[in-house]
Amino acid sequence: MKGSVPYRILYTGGGTGGHVTPNLAMHSALAQRHPDAQHLYVGLKGKAEASMVPKAGIPIKFVASRPWPGRRPWALFLFTVAMLFGFTKSVWILLTWRPDLVIASGGYGTAPVILAAAFLRKLRLSKARIFIHESNVVLGKMNAVAAQFADVVGVVSKQGLPKAIRAKSIAVGYPVRPKTMGLDRAWARDKLGIPQDARVVFVFGGSQGAKTLNRAIVNSLPTLLGFKTVWIIHGTGKYLAGNSYNGADDTEAQLAKFPGLAYEKYIRSDFFDDIGTQYAAADLVICRAGAGTLNEVCAAGMPAIVVPKINLPGEHQALNGHALASQQAAVLLLESVTVEDGQIVDTVDHEKLTKTIVDLLCAPDKLASLREAAKQQYDPDVLNNIVNVLESLLNKTPIKQGQDETNASESDVSKLSFTKVLEMSSNKLDVFLREVRSGQKTLAQEDKWMFEYKINGYFISSNYVLRARACRMAGLMGYTQALPILMHIFKPNRGLFKDVPIVRRDALVGLKGLMDFDASVRQSPEVLEGLIEALEDPYYEARAVALTAIGKFSFEHFMNSGLMDQSRYAEICTIIESCLLDHSFEVREAAVMALGTILNDGDRLIKALIPLRFDRVWKVRAAMYLALESAVTRGILKPDTAKHEMRQILATSIDNRPVYPMKEAAKKLSDTIKKTQSKSE
Repeated sequence: MKGSVPYRILYTGGGTGGHVTPNLAMHSALAQRHPDAQHLYVGLKGKAEASMVPKAGIPIKFVASRPWPGRRPWALFLFTVAMLFGFTKSVWILLTWRPDLVIASGGYGTAPVILAAAFLRKLRLSKARIFIHESNVVLGKMNAVAAQFADVVGVVSKQGLPKAIRAKSIAVGYPVRPKTMGLDRAWARDKLGIPQDARVVFVFGGSQGAKTLNRAIVNSLPTLLGFKTVWIIHGTGKYLAGNSYNGADDTEAQLAKFPGLAYEKYIRSDFFDDIGTQYAAADLVICRAGAGTLNEVCAAGMPAIVVPKINLPGEHQALNGHALASQQAAVLLLESVTVEDGQIVDTVDHEKLTKTIVDLLCAPDKLASLREAAKQQYDPDVLNNIVNVLESLLNKTPIKQGQDETNASESDVSKLSFTKVLEMSSNKLDVFLREVRSGQKTLAQEDKWMFEYKINGYFISSNYVLRARACRMAGLMGYTQALPILMHIFKPNRGLFKDVPIVRRDALVGLKGLMDFDASVRQSPEVLEGLIEALEDPYYEARAVALTAIGKFSFEHFMNSGLMDQSRYAEICTIIESCLLDHSFEVREAAVMALGTILNDGDRLIKALIPLRFDRVWKVRAAMYLALESAVTRGILKPDTAKHEMRQILATSIDNRPVYPMKEAAKKLSDTIKKTQSKSE
């Protein structure tokens, strides 16, 4: 209270429950210290705050806002309009309600409020202090902008902050609502109707649900519910207007696949308002790795399997989850990708999830160790410390600086190799893997999973450049598990090619790279047939790479093992011969090289190459020398015949390099002919 007038505190932040819960925690503590204080929440209609805030007894007003749309013109126009409306209404709210303190917890809904508060302070029409709270290890995009206008930025760690923001930041940790902690286990189980001797697994994917977690746990139910004492509590997520995913409906549809299960041991709800009850009743939690969720899990002292959402901007969840797992306070389970209904989607391996759950439930010592380590990651004084900072802002008194390290999210992530990989750009990852491939750098087998996680994230990116790099990187590091994804990208579906041309090309480049790592890829009829289909690709570079990859196959192996008959072999050779007439010289060049390695008839090779003796592009003619050299080496072409054909090829070229490739190719053929002739003598 300032004199006889109660404080007025305005909160903003939301979109998801993770942005709302810190504000609710701070509100509960401030209301306890200052019973006369007035509180107001400003958020977005139809989002998590619209349902969570009124239940906490806080009045709420709504403003317009939209996430940053990138460079799309129409989306940028809608963003600008929404921001103007949101900014104008925020100015009106701030002028009429006149808060003493504005608390923002992130999310795009905070943008108009913080901009309005900064604008009014600049005009000296408001004296409201601004406090920004960042939940994650790395500063979010919205908070990074809002922090420029803040008096104080509360963070979980100062590490990696820009210098300007670091100067006004203070490490305060993550505030957890008191009602989520310390509830009695027996009371919670009685309330939920769960036997006291049950083994309870609580699964949830945040306020809006997680498709991959929902589907994985449903697919695990037949095994888990088969254990007599295992109970499952499942939070499917609450559907919000404008969202593309409805967790409750999707889960209902997935459950239809398993009629007759013992659903009396399966408790399901879209949202748990009193989530502390579920925490108290559970033996094991399976959750996302958002900062709010992890801090609640640690505050409640819960053993957890954390599943970060893949490919989020800044990889906040992966950083949070790995930081906790590195302290032996949780088990980290990463998402991967798969092809489902003709789309590349993120997924959780339900078999791996099931095994991890069963292994933990059967290891009470491990659960106890995780529980104790989780408790150690949360400082129970966090909320009290944050309120002290807020009171200093209200009273305009100096703020006492605390230590940087206050809770689980503050581990020294700069020392974690996974963190370094997560923070590398796609271009740097690509360069690094090229250096590994060339022998300039090394990549330990046990470290490959970190790169695979990044590659999987790029596969489902909306950015085609990232998808293309994912394809190349999969080939560079021999990520053979990505083979189905690569084939899905470059193979046509009902005659149509799905992705953009360079992604299809790089999927073929990636496949070609896998062939160097794994002989089984070179011996797969399915892969070969996929490459034959890729020869119909309208993009010339894709056709050229497909031909290069086909040239790596051992057709002799196929026929000797009965995987291919002579007629199919002849058909494939005819298809490749037709590529010699392609309008693109790159395709003609690759077709020449492929025929040189797969044809088993020297005369047929000569006949096929005759029309190209005077090809207008010297690279095609240089490839003819190399194809003849390969045929001589394989013993299907006599040296004298090759020598005669060599003389028929136009040997001129236009090139400004110190070494003429065509001359080198001709020399290689000549040397092979001489070597073969000397052996025969």
